[in-house]
Amino acid sequence: MSRELFRHLRRAKLDILLSLIANTIREMFNRDESVKTIPVVRFDGPVHQAGNVTVTAWNLSDLAYLAIQESSDFHTWEPSVDDLIGLCNFFLAWDEDRSRIEFEGLTKDEQILKLGVGFPLKQFWYQESYRITEEFNRQVELLEVIPSEMGSEVDLNGICEEVTGFDLHTFRTILFALFSVVMRQSDLSRMTSNGTAANLHPALTARNFLHVAEMYTGDYQEFRESTLLENHFYIKPIVRTSSNSLLAVNAYMFGKKVADGPLWIIRDYYHNLGSQVFVNAFGEYFDRYVEKLLQKCLPSENFSRVPAPRSGRYADWFVYTKHYRIIVELKSSLAALMMRRLYPDLDTIRNYLEKLQEGVLQLDSTTKAYPETARTDIKLLVHYETFHLSDGVLRPLVVNAVRNQIANDEYIYFCDIGEFEWFISLLRESEAVAEKILAAKIDLESQPGAGRQFGQIIPRFTSTGNLYIHRTLNYWHTYIPGLAGN
Repeated sequence: MSRELFRHLRRAKLDILLSLIANTIREMFNRDESVKTIPVVRFDGPVHQAGNVTVTAWNLSDLAYLAIQESSDFHTWEPSVDDLIGLCNFFLAWDEDRSRIEFEGLTKDEQILKLGVGFPLKQFWYQESYRITEEFNRQVELLEVIPSEMGSEVDLNGICEEVTGFDLHTFRTILFALFSVVMRQSDLSRMTSNGTAANLHPALTARNFLHVAEMYTGDYQEFRESTLLENHFYIKPIVRTSSNSLLAVNAYMFGKKVADGPLWIIRDYYHNLGSQVFVNAFGEYFDRYVEKLLQKCLPSENFSRVPAPRSGRYADWFVYTKHYRIIVELKSSLAALMMRRLYPDLDTIRNYLEKLQEGVLQLDSTTKAYPETARTDIKLLVHYETFHLSDGVLRPLVVNAVRNQIANDEYIYFCDIGEFEWFISLLRESEAVAEKILAAKIDLESQPGAGRQFGQIIPRFTSTGNLYIHRTLNYWHTYIPGLAGN
């Protein structure tokens, strides 16, 4: 069946196939249905067989990449929606073969790394598209509000304007409005201006839409030569066909650009200069972000900054409840794009895990420097990056790597910033519920097979969501007056 996949791809008319994929992914996004099981019936002479094909948005995206590698706009076969379903079935068979090859010769720990990092980073966020809204709210606060409040020396607006032609707020405004176009049509070369958008904001013109769309567009040759392979859609979610159509092939990845596009514009600017200026500044923004979270949600007596040591490094914050002291260490590092694959590069993962190891050592040194007898210590490493399974999969590997360097390994937990926001906003609503969540974390120490992420435990005790990101910030619904987020 793997051979059948490539045989069909090599005769397909590429622009037709990409348009089919783009429309299907867009419809899945709009319906919040990234996984679909479709019943099919195949006829072989007088015999027919009934079965199901699982179609996922991420597999469709990878199929689009393979099609770009294998086909062109000048072939004659124009696949239908039914043909696309058949291609998805062939793709699944090919992917099973690839999986076997990828895991050959790996140790158990290496297999856990590939599965525990690659699988969630590749797939889970498609099934949790609300995270795009949350990340949008978070990054507006981090890159537009906080730097202004701090008087940051990094000229974010100047850099964004140099690269894009627009200041940061205007650039994100155009991206946000362009996203609303992507939700309605896949071919952005057919955008027109009827004046309505420009009435909402003067920058929302067809010319500016096209200019920003071009920034995220790659032609076939660019995709074929990219070392990022199928992850090139993270960089360029729009594909230029030979007939100059601009197909937004992956609506999910374009949605991510609305959230994090400005961040990567600035990060890449400094990366190309070989400078750590923005990486360091972003760490400061992140620390201030958490400080504002604590200030808005908790009384001042319920949190304090960890005093800086004369030498070495401590964690960042103490958070207090009646029975617990939570020691918080922040890590603002982002995962490289090649970690966001189903089969990520192991060395890239290990380099990232070393930063988490540093965080565990800082939590331990803080515990020793400031012993607590009245409350139970919870040592919490809060990472900006969303790993989905960091506490259940990454934490044991990280802690094992530094076990000989720490006083004890009890009550060390990992969570992403979204889970931390959620927990702190719940702590504001009810300390009793928050303490039940922490008690459940401790109880799960002896149950390694149970769902132990904060995001898995919190819903067991409350139906209240992340109030801080959706109510306190809520830029998604207020960023462009008159144009609420889809």
